[in-house]
Amino acid sequence: NSQWAGVGRMCAGATAGIFATTITHPIDVVRAKLTVQSSAAMTGPQYKGLFHGLITIFKQEGVKGLYKGIKPTLFAIAPFMAIQQSTYDVLKHWSAQYGLV
Repeated sequence: NSQWAGVGRMCAGATAGIFATTITHPIDVVRAKLTVQSSAAMTGPQYKGLFHGLITIFKQEGVKGLYKGIKPTLFAIAPFMAIQQSTYDVLKHWSAQYGLV
């Protein structure tokens, strides 16, 4: 039904955003810690790089440590991706319909 097509697009976008964020969040955690580490005056680096950071956080804090702060991130990304995906699909359809592509 075409009346539910927009809702389907929004759900697909939100789901894709949640999935992608869940997969990449540990990398963002390490990136943030590396950034803070480089700007703070420490005796030496706690994390030497991405893989060392992932392993160190996993050993010290477990999986939970790699997913710190994911809830607010998911609450932000789901509506953003839902709106972005549905808008993209509508504009793509209109541009094809009116010969703009």
